[in-house]
Amino acid sequence: MVIRYSVGSFMIWLHSCPPAIAENEHYQVIINLAIFAETYQIHSLKNQTSDLIQMGCESTDRIWSTEIAAVIVLASVTSFEVPYFM
Repeated sequence: MVIRYSVGSFMIWLHSCPPAIAENEHYQVIINLAIFAETYQIHSLKNQTSDLIQMGCESTDRIWSTEIAAVIVLASVTSFEVPYFM
Protein backbone atom coordinates (compact mmCIF):
# COMPACT_ATOMS: atom_id res chain seq x y z
CA MET A 1 0.00 0.00 0.00
CA VAL A 2 1.47 3.32 -1.07
CA ILE A 3 0.42 6.44 0.75
CA ARG A 4 0.73 9.98 -0.61
CA TYR A 5 3.47 10.68 1.93
CA SER A 6 5.82 8.17 0.27
CA VAL A 7 4.95 9.35 -3.20
CA GLY A 8 5.62 12.95 -2.18
CA SER A 9 8.99 12.04 -0.66
CA PHE A 10 9.83 10.06 -3.78
CA MET A 11 8.97 13.02 -6.03
CA ILE A 12 11.25 15.29 -3.98
CA TRP A 13 14.05 12.71 -4.27
CA LEU A 14 13.43 12.25 -7.99
CA HIS A 15 13.51 15.96 -8.81
CA SER A 16 16.63 16.84 -6.83
CA CYS A 17 19.79 17.06 -8.89
CA PRO A 18 21.34 14.53 -8.52
CA PRO A 19 18.62 12.44 -6.86
CA ALA A 20 19.56 12.30 -3.18
CA ILE A 21 18.04 12.08 0.27
CA ALA A 22 19.05 14.73 2.77
CA GLU A 23 21.28 13.21 5.45
CA ASN A 24 19.32 15.00 8.17
CA GLU A 25 16.00 13.60 6.90
CA HIS A 26 13.71 12.10 9.53
CA TYR A 27 14.19 8.34 9.84
CA GLN A 28 10.50 7.70 9.13
CA VAL A 29 10.90 9.26 5.69
CA ILE A 30 13.99 7.16 5.01
CA ILE A 31 12.24 3.95 6.07
CA ASN A 32 9.14 4.70 4.01
CA LEU A 33 11.29 5.51 0.99
CA ALA A 34 13.19 2.25 1.46
CA ILE A 35 9.92 0.31 1.45
CA PHE A 36 8.69 2.28 -1.56
CA ALA A 37 11.95 1.59 -3.41
CA GLU A 38 11.77 -2.12 -2.61
CA THR A 39 8.14 -2.34 -3.69
CA TYR A 40 8.75 -0.63 -7.04
CA GLN A 41 12.35 -1.84 -7.57
CA ILE A 42 13.98 1.60 -7.74
CA HIS A 43 17.58 0.49 -7.31
CA SER A 44 19.26 3.88 -6.91
CA LEU A 45 16.80 4.85 -4.17
CA LYS A 46 17.19 1.42 -2.51
CA ASN A 47 20.96 1.92 -2.39
CA GLN A 48 20.68 5.41 -0.88
CA THR A 49 18.15 4.39 1.75
CA SER A 50 20.11 1.31 2.78
CA ASP A 51 23.24 3.45 3.16
CA LEU A 52 21.38 5.92 5.38
CA ILE A 53 19.83 3.11 7.43
CA GLN A 54 23.30 1.60 7.94
CA MET A 55 24.67 4.98 9.01
CA GLY A 56 21.75 5.34 11.43
CA CYS A 57 22.45 1.93 12.94
CA GLU A 58 26.13 2.71 13.36
CA SER A 59 25.68 6.22 14.76
CA THR A 60 26.16 7.03 18.40
CA ASP A 61 22.80 8.82 18.52
CA ARG A 62 21.05 5.44 18.62
CA ILE A 63 17.88 6.69 16.94
CA TRP A 64 17.50 3.22 15.40
CA SER A 65 16.18 1.04 18.22
CA THR A 66 15.27 -2.64 18.07
CA GLU A 67 11.61 -1.63 18.07
CA ILE A 68 12.17 0.39 14.90
CA ALA A 69 14.11 -2.49 13.32
CA ALA A 70 11.19 -4.83 14.00
CA VAL A 71 8.77 -2.39 12.39
CA ILE A 72 11.03 -2.10 9.33
CA VAL A 73 11.05 -5.87 8.90
CA LEU A 74 7.30 -6.11 9.35
CA ALA A 75 6.74 -3.24 6.93
CA SER A 76 8.95 -4.77 4.26
CA VAL A 77 7.04 -8.06 4.50
CA THR A 78 3.55 -6.56 4.53
CA SER A 79 4.23 -3.37 2.50
CA PHE A 80 2.59 -0.94 4.91
CA GLU A 81 3.67 2.54 5.91
CA VAL A 82 5.76 2.82 9.06
CA PRO A 83 3.96 4.76 11.81
CA TYR A 84 5.63 7.66 13.61
CA PHE A 85 7.16 6.88 17.01
CA MET A 86 6.83 10.29 18.59
